[in-house]
Amino acid sequence: NHPTLRRAVVEERPIELEDGTGAGGTTVLLVDDDDGVRHVLERMVSSLDLRVLSAGDAEEALGISASQSIGLLVCDIALPRLNGYVLARRLAGVSPGTPVLFISGYSRDVIRDRYGHVEDAPHLAKPFTFTALASAIRDLIGAKALAA
Repeated sequence: NHPTLRRAVVEERPIELEDGTGAGGTTVLLVDDDDGVRHVLERMVSSLDLRVLSAGDAEEALGISASQSIGLLVCDIALPRLNGYVLARRLAGVSPGTPVLFISGYSRDVIRDRYGHVEDAPHLAKPFTFTALASAIRDLIGAKALAA
């Protein structure tokens, strides 16, 4: 439960790729089991002019990825049944090279204790700001912010 994240103000700031084209063709698969957090994240990511597909758990996300081309996976680590790390590994089997951004309310130490390791991929600690999320996504899809 992340009330700070739920109150986040969504700024309209599209992402522009290095070649000057928009990133609107990029599909982000967003996975979080907290409906409220997921809906705020959907608004945040879609405001970056990215296509957003969302799922409440890993199984739903795998079903979506079977029929959709995914350009970026943004997922919570602590998901029911299959955790975010397992989801990312399974998605990599279907869509190798898909960048992943893990999000979690847990510290790296707690993640290591709970899952035995911390994946070598970008992690964003909840609650986070729109700017932090946009920056992480920009870094992962090879984009830069549209000049204000």
